[in-house]
Amino acid sequence: MVAENLAASATEQPHARPVRALDQFLLDFDSFGDNCEFGLVQRQAGAEPLGLLRFSFTPMSSLLRALDSRFAGIAALDKIEITVAKNKELIVRVLDYDFVYHSGRREGDIDIEKLRRDEAAKMGFLIRRLTSTLRSGEKIFVRKGQNTGSLAEAEKLLAAMRVYGPATLLWVLPADANHPPGSVALVAPHLICGRIDYFAPYDDAHSINFSSWVDICRGAHTLWQSDWGVGTQLRAPARLAFAENLLLPGPARPHVTLQSVGIESAGGPGLFPLRDPARPQVFQHQKTIEEDAGILVKFTGLNPGQNYTFSLWVRFATVPRIRNINIFPGGNLIRARRPNFRIPGWQRLEVTAGAGPGGGIQLRINVRGPAQAAFESANWRLEPGLLVNALETPAV
Repeated sequence: MVAENLAASATEQPHARPVRALDQFLLDFDSFGDNCEFGLVQRQAGAEPLGLLRFSFTPMSSLLRALDSRFAGIAALDKIEITVAKNKELIVRVLDYDFVYHSGRREGDIDIEKLRRDEAAKMGFLIRRLTSTLRSGEKIFVRKGQNTGSLAEAEKLLAAMRVYGPATLLWVLPADANHPPGSVALVAPHLICGRIDYFAPYDDAHSINFSSWVDICRGAHTLWQSDWGVGTQLRAPARLAFAENLLLPGPARPHVTLQSVGIESAGGPGLFPLRDPARPQVFQHQKTIEEDAGILVKFTGLNPGQNYTFSLWVRFATVPRIRNINIFPGGNLIRARRPNFRIPGWQRLEVTAGAGPGGGIQLRINVRGPAQAAFESANWRLEPGLLVNALETPAV
């Protein structure tokens, strides 16, 4: 049995090898359920790995049974059931293992029997890919859940995984008084425990706590690629006091100024699923000109030379449609994530840039589309630490 309360790690630790930027290093993770929350975390970081259980509801007992049986019969046609959800989406259920996942197709889009054959072929490929990954030990497997039990369950799952090869498991539990959000610990060889302040509700998996997930994965990846021993604990990086919705009134540190060009904005209570319990407001924006419009955002009082990530969540109206939206920094661009206009719901846009010698960053959210085209936004944030590299190793 692994003890849940761990002693403090030694003061001198070997140096961890560097990890990569978000969209790259999250490809080193593979989801083991229990729903699609972690798959959506990867999507919001711009990572789209193939994975058998990435968007699947996966009961723990079924996962253990599938591993023990080497997924026998999972891709058999007579074991695949297709049902129609209330929103007319076609849902796939693997009967013997009770895995349930979204097909991404709607009733009438495709013949049911063809979809069944397609899913069977896809599952066969993904099973071969999964078992190969377990044998190679080249990824971290992530398991989370609202009602996850003791770490004894994690040890049972890890043992089933390591029958295949040198696999590593990241077991994510709710935070508590002794284990703050974003912290990770190496609790046994190849077993990392991460802590999060809340999971997305099962009926709203998009309500992810993105920053906390990034902290957990960042720390887990560092432990995975280091020589640190069992008992090592890493804390989440400190978040700045101004990491809140920047469009709302109140003190902001550092100073933030906003200027709209050809866009009218209004805010108020709204149905924003990505939870910000203290500030759950949604803002509506509408173009007033045919030319490119934008919102200028200027930050001052930052640490010169430090990297910061500015982000916001957006959702687009369908008619008239925004054709493009980008965030352009006026200085040292590190990386940017642009929207996928095929996604109908909320999605996260971000840009990471370095503060200039004077401690400032100036951004332009550039919007292209016809006059009257509209979009919604929420959770405008600026925070450090979302770019993962050798200079941003979590604190021990």
